[in-house]
Amino acid sequence: MHKAIIVVALALASVVVHAQEWVEYGGAEYNCVVLRGIIADYGDSDLSRSSGDVMTVGELFAIFFPSCPPVVDAASVVSNEQEITFDAEAGTAESIYSFDSDTQGLEPVIGPFELQEGHYILRITTDGDMTLSSTTLSDDCGFDANAMLEFLNEGEASTGAHSVLSIDSDCRMLLEVNSATDRWMIDFLPITQLTVLPTRDAYAFDSADLGLEPVIGPMILHAGVYLFTIETDSDMTLSSTTLSDGCGFDIQSLLIFVSMGEATSGDQTVVEVDSDCELLLEMHNADNEWTLDIEPIS
Repeated sequence: MHKAIIVVALALASVVVHAQEWVEYGGAEYNCVVLRGIIADYGDSDLSRSSGDVMTVGELFAIFFPSCPPVVDAASVVSNEQEITFDAEAGTAESIYSFDSDTQGLEPVIGPFELQEGHYILRITTDGDMTLSSTTLSDDCGFDANAMLEFLNEGEASTGAHSVLSIDSDCRMLLEVNSATDRWMIDFLPITQLTVLPTRDAYAFDSADLGLEPVIGPMILHAGVYLFTIETDSDMTLSSTTLSDGCGFDIQSLLIFVSMGEATSGDQTVVEVDSDCELLLEMHNADNEWTLDIEPIS
């Protein structure tokens, strides 16, 4: 038993010596996330001190990397399928994971925690600026988890900024919040909890009902050719995530960029759907009101 502890201690000591230099001389906040992931891989091992006392991996990290954000244990602040209330404006949501600044502070590192394979809606609610990034600790998590980097400006996420997160296989990960200027809440909503919108021949959506940056759906588009019309005075981007097979290239690769002033009178795009398709639509980078109409072309 003691021999095993000594081996782990020696391995960690080697990591700490080189990693401490990395933090002190590299100076990048991102390093703290990566280092925490390295340390986390050793689990909750206890390490023997020369005095005979025992120290945990978390205590070791705090001693050698005092400039890094504090450890936030996801297990201590998360419960599955619970209803979380942030404030009157944000309302409530059923989430598989919910985190907030009232519990963790403005700029924590959160985790490690695990998301199972599947599609999720990531919702960030805040009145201020903030940046959210991830570090994956498992292989084959997929592009969305590996490349997560959300930049939010003041007022952009007051009613919630939403994005689709696709996890290719069960994924252990960390989140890092930076540049936060106000209270925030982060929710992970599994797509399986959402109700599919009533199927229609045509759809009409607007920011007055859905907020500036929603995820719309799941919804069904029948096979056919459609006209997507976006009307807005601002920049914005529309993209899709298909949840069924055989949707076709147009809808699977849908990515519409609109520049300020370009869609004041409506920006139109023709989209072909090969077979009945279940999908999500995602609005990004919108800072003004918008409308979206989807109409079949006879």
